[in-house]
Amino acid sequence: MVTNKKDRDALMGANWSPGTKEDQTPYRSKLTGVDYILAVLAILVKRYSIKKGVISIALDCDSVLKTCAKLDPLSMKMKIFDILQDIRNRLDMLLIEVLWRWVEGHLKEKGKTMDWWARRNFEVDLVAKAYLKVCQKEEQPFRPIQYKYKHWAVYSKQVKQSNIHPEKLYGKIFHTHTTNYWNSHHCIPVPSQSNIHREVNRLARKKLTPAKRRFVAKVCTSCIGVDHTLKYSSTRIMLNVRVADMKKNDLATNYYVLTIEQKII
Repeated sequence: MVTNKKDRDALMGANWSPGTKEDQTPYRSKLTGVDYILAVLAILVKRYSIKKGVISIALDCDSVLKTCAKLDPLSMKMKIFDILQDIRNRLDMLLIEVLWRWVEGHLKEKGKTMDWWARRNFEVDLVAKAYLKVCQKEEQPFRPIQYKYKHWAVYSKQVKQSNIHPEKLYGKIFHTHTTNYWNSHHCIPVPSQSNIHREVNRLARKKLTPAKRRFVAKVCTSCIGVDHTLKYSSTRIMLNVRVADMKKNDLATNYYVLTIEQKII
């Protein structure tokens, strides 16, 4: 909503938050609203040749307000990196000054008195909820887009990424290949990746000593040290299998190493 204190000629609108389904959060939705308002302001400023002025943008989310108002450098790892970059560039090009104002939300539900700002915020919430119902009924798809003032983007498998996080990007590119490999790797098949409780596994491994964590990593990746090659500083794990026999019988597999007798000297 773009309006004045007299509520005359109020401009109302709603927009669907761009990005993939995984990108969507209430935080991103608020930022999308801010970006929409700045886009409308740019049109009005150009249409009526406005050279100076002040406008207040009110939000009922304090964290979003602070994110938009502050000028800290952006990180490509931020989940809202794409839309925030567009917002920053639009603010820099806007000829009028933007002031930021926090409005307490859900005052009507709390039974509190609402001032002019609170009433406008309540109306905006109603419009947003109504538009969401329409989009859900029509099964509106989620589409990543190239923002006008985000001058570059990274695509993975023809899908624009909202941020550039190395781990996330690596997962998108190599997930299928990697999971297919581990599903049938050696003698310890993993029929379904969903059966792996990764967070529980991480916490369990965290309790192991560095030597044991290193040993587990070597076993899982087939970098299995035997006899004199498996050394941890002054400690050595001796496997009761001769290297020659292992090569001869082709027993140097993850499963075999985990089942043979071990002793530490």
